[in-house]
Amino acid sequence: TKPIELGRFQYRITIVTWGDNTLALVTESWAATRTVRTWRIAPGEPGGKPEQLFERSSQDRYGDPGRPVLSRNTQGRLVLQRSADGSKIYLNGLGASPDGDRPFVDELDLATQKTSRLWRSEPPYYEAFISFIDFAQKRALTRRESIVEPENYVVRTLAADAPAPLALTKFPNPYPQLSGLKKELISYERE
Repeated sequence: TKPIELGRFQYRITIVTWGDNTLALVTESWAATRTVRTWRIAPGEPGGKPEQLFERSSQDRYGDPGRPVLSRNTQGRLVLQRSADGSKIYLNGLGASPDGDRPFVDELDLATQKTSRLWRSEPPYYEAFISFIDFAQKRALTRRESIVEPENYVVRTLAADAPAPLALTKFPNPYPQLSGLKKELISYERE
């Protein structure tokens, strides 16, 4: 079969994240300027005009919008996870901040290109999104840990007034002898 050109881009294409005939995301980057752009295309409309979603510097960790959340389609392939009506996709990222990484999940409205924060990890835990566990994208599986608690899995509702997360695992601390250790800055003068 003859190849079909879906679009042209200025920089090198680094990632194509497929959805369906109406949606795929193309990420391009240029190392010399550290520019990263993400475009929305419709694979079912070859030659259609791409729509830019993001442009940032690859060194701007604070401005990283996150990676698209994926789910398996009926053929078992990973594709963009969309809302039930298909109007939104989801992004998850490390959430770099002056206080350290605080992972998050955002909802991106494809029509308005506006994002809304569904959830963000809060101290004293470091909690990372794994996947949605319902069709409405209101509950998620996360992995959380703290300075004193080992990594465990929880189910959480992604809402402002959500109940406490439900613990799925209760792994014991693999290094109990190190419990209670604290960081300490030591100063001394050299000879």
